Amino acid sequence: MKRLWHGALLGILISLAVPVIVIASGVINFAATVKPSNTEAAFAKFAVGRSMAWRVSNQANPHQGDELAISAGFHHYADTCLPCHGAPGVPPKEFAKGLNPAAPKLSDSLNKLSDAQIFWIIKNGIRMTGMPALGPTHSDADIWKIVAFVRYLPGLTDEEKSELRSALGSGHQHDQPHETGEADPHDSHDHDSHEH
Repeated sequence: MKRLWHGALLGILISLAVPVIVIASGVINFAATVKPSNTEAAFAKFAVGRSMAWRVSNQANPHQGDELAISAGFHHYADTCLPCHGAPGVPPKEFAKGLNPAAPKLSDSLNKLSDAQIFWIIKNGIRMTGMPALGPTHSDADIWKIVAFVRYLPGLTDEEKSELRSALGSGHQHDQPHETGEADPHDSHDHDSHEH
C-alpha cells in the first residue's frame, strides 16, 4: 500500500514538473503571431465557459429594446469596442489584425451568449485575450446599454454604419508588416471620444 502511495505521489510530481520544464525550456513560442492550436483554443473556450457558469447570473437586460439605451450604447461601443471588434460593414482598426486570439465578430456570436454573459464579459474582461474589463470605467447601467447595442448590431442602418466609420477614423494602413514586429510610431489609433 505504501508503495502505491509513493507511485501516485511520484506520478503527480512528474505531471506537474513536465509542463514547468517545457515552459522553462522556452520551446513554446508565446508570440502573438503564432495562432493557438485547436487543443489550446478548445481548452480556453471550455475554461471561460466554466468560469462564467460559476459567476454569471440570469439577470435580464433592463434596457432591452430601449431606443434611448441603444443610442447611448452606440456611443460607448464606438468609443471602446469598435476599434477591435468592428461592426457589420465596418472593419476594425488595423492593429486588431494582430490580436491573438482575434476579437470575435460580435454579430456572429450573439446567438451563443445570453445578455447576462455578454454583460459579464464586458464588465470583467477575459484574461490573456486582449479583452479589457470595462467595469472600472463604466457603470453597470452603461454596460447594459452596450449589451443592448450589441444585440442591435445585426440591424444597423447604412447611416449608423457611416457614423461608426467616422467614429473609427481611417487610421494608418500598411501595405507590408514591419519586419521588426514593432508598432509604427506614426500609426494613429485615435478615435472620437464620448462622455461616459
